Amino acid sequence: MATESETNPPKGKVTLGTIMEATMDVSRTIRHMHERLTAIKDGLSQMDETWPK
Repeated sequence: MATESETNPPKGKVTLGTIMEATMDVSRTIRHMHERLTAIKDGLSQMDETWPK
């Protein structure tokens, strides 16, 4: 069975800087996803408050 490094070899030189950059990109993506999910949750809460019961 192939390992991850065999199926997806690194592109370019892997350095601490490139690892930190990739980590920051993932962190930024997660933060944006969290913001969007929070906005959706708030929107659903507002709909629930105004929906007739």
